[in-house]
Amino acid sequence: MDTVSLIVLVVVILIAYRFKVNPGILGVGAAFILGFFLLEPTTTGKMVAVSSSIAKAKTVLAGWNSSLFIILTGVSFLFSMARENGTLSAITGRAICLTKGNKKLLPIVFFILATVVSAVGPGSLATGVLLYPICGALAFKEKMNPLILMLAVHAGVSCGGTSPLAPTGIIGINVAAANGIDIGYSIFYNLLAGFSIIFVAIYLVFGGPKLQPMDEAVEFEKQEPLNRNQIATLLAIGLMIVAVIWGKLDVGLCAFAASGILLMLKAADEKASFAGVPWNTFIMVCGMGVLVNIVILAGGIAYLTEVLQNIMTGVTAAPIFVVISVMLGSVASASGVTMPTLIPTAIQMAAKLGIDPHPLVVAVSYGAHLAAPSPFNPAGAWMLIFADASIDKTKMFMHLLYVVIGSTILGALVMAVKVVGYI
Repeated sequence: MDTVSLIVLVVVILIAYRFKVNPGILGVGAAFILGFFLLEPTTTGKMVAVSSSIAKAKTVLAGWNSSLFIILTGVSFLFSMARENGTLSAITGRAICLTKGNKKLLPIVFFILATVVSAVGPGSLATGVLLYPICGALAFKEKMNPLILMLAVHAGVSCGGTSPLAPTGIIGINVAAANGIDIGYSIFYNLLAGFSIIFVAIYLVFGGPKLQPMDEAVEFEKQEPLNRNQIATLLAIGLMIVAVIWGKLDVGLCAFAASGILLMLKAADEKASFAGVPWNTFIMVCGMGVLVNIVILAGGIAYLTEVLQNIMTGVTAAPIFVVISVMLGSVASASGVTMPTLIPTAIQMAAKLGIDPHPLVVAVSYGAHLAAPSPFNPAGAWMLIFADASIDKTKMFMHLLYVVIGSTILGALVMAVKVVGYI
């Protein structure tokens, strides 16, 4: 059953990719079939005959992380309100004006902006949706390669999105904690360093230092003052950040409290804010968690660990996990599939090799995000979609693949020499 459970996991991912179906829905369905009609996994990892339907349902549903669901819902709804009432756009506009017409600074500004905005709560998904269209439009207007701006955003959201306030960071912390590891801020700090290196490489390869000043004199119009709703939203977000970081309070509950206050103040349209919440992503993350839990209990992750152990040593484990994570992350979600699947494997592998598990957890997260520009990944697809129609999309498609390959080599190298993963 350990092998069967792994095969089912792979099949679910392949079907989801091939038919563009939410893997969370398939994951829950597959977990139901495995848990109800084949064998029931127990907490010991051994397989026993199926028992009562209540016991089977309890086993299957134990994989749905209700706490994580509350956190993702609360944080996403709060920042959906911030997007709906123009707060995030206002901040973005002010940041872009800092360049004063200097194209060389645009990628740097987008990298810093994406890092900061994604780190304080919206995460990589919401921040990318906000900034990729701006990158495409600005690149077309200024006759720039859109990839230098979009990849700057990718690098920024990849490190900022793993903060303990952002959905992906929350997922990484929770998955590691569920497997007995307190990862804390380790993923965030290490990916901040790792993707700063990636950004520098992108900036140089795509000719950032050679960008010329804007062709025409640009008038930077004075930004409209923040309105009442935007000021209230910024105050609510600020108080939430203070409560979480310094008060050590639950981020999901704080986000719900802040959202409730903003709704009473009529700071954003409630219906539009709900529409901006990525519910499909939550189903994907929590649904795949149900299947991964069954795979773990069935011994699938332990079996995969034994297979990988044959080709890994304490020195090569981290780089290999980077490559494996990129391979899976190129066709699957970092937070919904790659991290929940491979972090437990990495922790078990570290135990078998007798090494610190933290670098391997970082390697999984690093590789999962290095894969994001893949055109088979939502982020890569967004880059293609939001690039202007005048761009050769076939050529851009191949360039995205080259970026993933190059980033993987660089990422594995910095892990191997312990520049990343040991902060």
